[in-house]
Amino acid sequence: MKIKRSIIPFLLFVLVEAIVVAQPVAKLKEDGLNAFEKGKYGDAFQLLTRYEQQKAGEPSIQTALGIAAFEVNKMSVAKQYLQLALNGKKIDPSVFLYLGRVAHAEYNFKEAIIEYKKFLRLSDDKNPQRRRTISDIQRCANARKISFQPELALVENLGEAVNSRFDEFDPIQSPNFDDRIYFTSAREDSEGGLRDNNCLVDVKNGHYFQDIYATEVEGTDWRTPSRIENTLINSTRHEQLLDITNNGKALIFFRSLNGFSGDILVDTFKQENEIRGLPPTLNVPMKPENGDNSLCFFNDTILIFAARRSDAVGGSDLYFSIFQNNSWTEPVNLGKNINTTYDETSPFLAKDGRTLYFSSNSTQSMGGFDVFKSVYDEDSLRFMPPVNLGKPINSSGDDMFFRLTPDGTRAYFCSSRKESYGQRDIYNALFKAQQKSQTPSMPMSFHLVEAYQAAIAATKIHEEKIPTIALKPLFYDSDDDLLRGVNLTQLRLALNTIKQFPSLKIVLTGNSAAGEKSTFDLYFTMKRVEKIAKYLIDNGLQNEQIVIKSVGSEYPIAQTIVDGQANTVGEKLNRRIDMVITNLSIPPVPIKITYELPIVSEFMVNTAAERFEIHKSGLSYKIHILTSKRIYDNEILIKYGDPMIETSSDGNYLYSVGLFSDYNSAAKLRSELLKINMREALIIPYVN
Repeated sequence: MKIKRSIIPFLLFVLVEAIVVAQPVAKLKEDGLNAFEKGKYGDAFQLLTRYEQQKAGEPSIQTALGIAAFEVNKMSVAKQYLQLALNGKKIDPSVFLYLGRVAHAEYNFKEAIIEYKKFLRLSDDKNPQRRRTISDIQRCANARKISFQPELALVENLGEAVNSRFDEFDPIQSPNFDDRIYFTSAREDSEGGLRDNNCLVDVKNGHYFQDIYATEVEGTDWRTPSRIENTLINSTRHEQLLDITNNGKALIFFRSLNGFSGDILVDTFKQENEIRGLPPTLNVPMKPENGDNSLCFFNDTILIFAARRSDAVGGSDLYFSIFQNNSWTEPVNLGKNINTTYDETSPFLAKDGRTLYFSSNSTQSMGGFDVFKSVYDEDSLRFMPPVNLGKPINSSGDDMFFRLTPDGTRAYFCSSRKESYGQRDIYNALFKAQQKSQTPSMPMSFHLVEAYQAAIAATKIHEEKIPTIALKPLFYDSDDDLLRGVNLTQLRLALNTIKQFPSLKIVLTGNSAAGEKSTFDLYFTMKRVEKIAKYLIDNGLQNEQIVIKSVGSEYPIAQTIVDGQANTVGEKLNRRIDMVITNLSIPPVPIKITYELPIVSEFMVNTAAERFEIHKSGLSYKIHILTSKRIYDNEILIKYGDPMIETSSDGNYLYSVGLFSDYNSAAKLRSELLKINMREALIIPYVN
């Protein structure tokens, strides 16, 4: 049959048009599958969805779409495409794997187990997903039990202002500001933009490197985070937040080229216009080049971190190291009660020094990594088997980097649960009951318990044989009296005692009679205490063996006006420097120290001092308000009461106000101080 010449141009047009249309469709498939193979599931989902709209019914594309939808947290869409893929002549075992993961993510653990088992029956023995799937079946079985645990907290996502479609993790509340948190994220505004694994710019196939961000509450909502600016922290490499020291003045972070091995650095939040070099490397017994990571400092003297080492129980284990004698001890594995053949990471030791929170992906979890709690038992001297914190803190995703706030009322953590906005989001847990693990204990940490118990036992056994040293306060009428007569005898007695037992410390607290102005009393009394400290240092003691404080005329033991008349005896009793020697228990020191307190007649007793004495026993809180090199003559000290000066290691004066037996009262005063722009306001706990 012949085709008419007039029809030929029309047929050629149709053929060319078909080719033009077909090319974009084929390109969508090619680009979509390429993005899928590279793990760019968001791009893959968009491209393959457009392809599916034009050429539906390919089981392999439906499978890829189902997996991509799962990875970008579109559960209903994922389930829809995976079920469509079941209509193919040959079903990819991955369809059942991801149907299981969808059910797992939706807490339908029974259905998840059924789908996981279908995957195991169909998949090849060499399939790399088999081992994890077997563990996931065990996790689902365990999750069904955990689901019946009482819920400890209400959990909230910090919202779209903070969390993005990318990865946010490792949140840490600022030690100085309750309404501010720092965290790590790999998102669009990162310092380096899109880069490949060699840190080279790659706009097409690269990924965003990690930076450290900060956000804070404004009103009732969290502000949009911003990269930490004006510092040398963020760069074109990966930066990950690790910890912030207790005083809030140093940020510990990890910098690497590939996100795995690199350097642990420390930065002091100073501005770029200050004279400074690159952040120094932190001298700790971790080996980041071997993958050691996820550290937690406790009281700036104990380091707990995750590592893969030859003595590990399996996978990544938790280790601890102690800072003593100006160096860190060799890391010690926390043992089989904590560590499993799976991975343990992101440790956090609560203020009691006994309660350890961490994440593990063992089969005792609900899904991936779950948050666990283990308490150190003082009888067996070991950490007890950990307890899963359950829903809603834990989920079928990865729940990690859990840290309690100082008051124990809430915690921040990150999670990859499928209701998140992106890969991992930052969440807030509000506890139904305050967590008592945030109350300091004696001794301060688990590693001191055995020595503390031994010291107490030794003291009881040898108490009658221990020599007794009696210390008296140092009284003065004028500053010239400080280093004369009985005072000098008492100082030499204290000096010789501490020289004999260098682990001891002396605490000097200056008191004065009321003068014309209480802020002057506070400052000039500190100068008198410094004179005593200088004498001790000149005669052989070290700075770290001496603690000096001034409370001025705040806590008189005697009334200076009696029956309307000036009481000079009372003034003499109030002008004194109290001496206390501490650290008698660890290591045990074979001496007993008594304190001969001044005798105050009943008719002139001032009860102001009694309140201060009560707070010297047990746990109490003050609010640090200012660090200065000179006198701080401000009515704030008088208005808020209980002023005190201490000295820091660099010789600065640390001013504080308030004196509380409970944390909430201290937090209330701190909030008031922050409102009047006292930005250094910080709650300081004291034990005994």
